[in-house]
Amino acid sequence: MNQRSLGIVAILLLLALIGSLLWGFNRSAEVKTVTELQAQTSAELGEMEKLRDNLAAEVAGLSDRYESVVSTNEELQGQLTGAQQELRRVQNLYSKAINTNANDKEVAYEMRKQIEDLIMVRSDLERSIRVVSSQNDSLKSANTILRTQLGQSQENNRQLAAMTQQMESEIRDLTLKNFNATAFQIDALRRGGEKVTSRAGQARSVAVSFDLAGVPEKYQGVRPLYLVITDQAGTPIGGTNVIPVKATVNGQETNLKPVETKEVNIMSSQRINFVHELDDKLDAGFYRAQVFTDVGMLGGASFQLR
Repeated sequence: MNQRSLGIVAILLLLALIGSLLWGFNRSAEVKTVTELQAQTSAELGEMEKLRDNLAAEVAGLSDRYESVVSTNEELQGQLTGAQQELRRVQNLYSKAINTNANDKEVAYEMRKQIEDLIMVRSDLERSIRVVSSQNDSLKSANTILRTQLGQSQENNRQLAAMTQQMESEIRDLTLKNFNATAFQIDALRRGGEKVTSRAGQARSVAVSFDLAGVPEKYQGVRPLYLVITDQAGTPIGGTNVIPVKATVNGQETNLKPVETKEVNIMSSQRINFVHELDDKLDAGFYRAQVFTDVGMLGGASFQLR
């Protein structure tokens, strides 16, 4: 081999060496780039894992709070069950992704989906908690009102019972033994006299009816009947046509202020009706209607206007 051939061979070897060095350098750069990407992906996965764990803990806390709130409102219990199932589902997805040795990109994709699902679950729970809390506040207000109304009703019933007991005692003492009224019915009527009302502001008249039964012959015939209406304090209600009269009650002459007076032919048995048109509106409260004749008290009954 001559010197020229040796030179050519040397040049070729030099070129091959340079090419090998360039290939090695490029390969090293690629490996370095891949390593850096892997490190960056691992760091990103670590951050997402922390975020996922924080969200899972927050959802678990909201679930506990939700359970406490809906203990008084069970109709939303299904939403909590669905949220818990969703939480278990995304946790299972994460475990499955890890156990199947998916590559970093697949794990990152699954984790992003988990985070999005957890954020949605958290929003739904927060919204449900607001709704149930609002409903509970409304129920508390309604219960307070009902308790107040119940207390007022109980007090009204107590007053009515006391008034009835007192009146029954008075009636027993004052009414005639064999000439008395029974089966009282008292209705407050609206304007026109067709509809019954219990509201003081709507009452325009008071209708009173009762039975006379087994009246002895000595009490039969035409007699005056007096309708007297008093308030809870025993004060007769007024009227422009009230004319005081005197009647014998329990053997004593008594002054009466009847709102209605009529002459009635008393028979052995009959139903008698009074209707009194109110000159002024009555206040809310308890009242009692009593019926007298010239020889005594026939009976009476209480009624209430709200």
